[in-house]
Amino acid sequence: MSGKQRQVAVKAGVDSVEASDRPVSAGSATRLPLRGWALELARRWNSGTYSMFVLHGNIFDLFPLIDGGELTFVPLKAFLRRRLFPERGFFMFYDLGDGLTFADAAMQKRFFEWLAIYDEVEGTHYHSVGLPREFVKLVPVLRRFFMHYAEGASGVRGVTLVIE
Repeated sequence: MSGKQRQVAVKAGVDSVEASDRPVSAGSATRLPLRGWALELARRWNSGTYSMFVLHGNIFDLFPLIDGGELTFVPLKAFLRRRLFPERGFFMFYDLGDGLTFADAAMQKRFFEWLAIYDEVEGTHYHSVGLPREFVKLVPVLRRFFMHYAEGASGVRGVTLVIE
């Protein structure tokens, strides 16, 4: 790959791969098998050859998930977080209307702890006044955050950013 990122487009909501509908066990949790686009995304992610994915199609559809032993249907964000990337240290979302949001309050708390240090070093006040909503202004902060966690000193298992 010579240091370049590879990306792949994956169509959400369309299951083209045949798979059993029986739940599978992973440790103590029961999970539905991945099918179609989700299986393709998981295989490519786990291969380590891709680092960027473009999801398109029925992104506002609901996706099956076993929750507390019950079959439920959740939005794409929840499906990605809880089924495909449950072990990620940080799972963040960006859209123009909401700006940067987090999968849960603990992630947001850890991010803002880091942001306080960033503010001290860079002479900014994002921790107290909030992050910019404009993506171009947010990118330098995110870049530093990604680089901090890429160094691996924190023990965090990866950072995922979903741009809507």
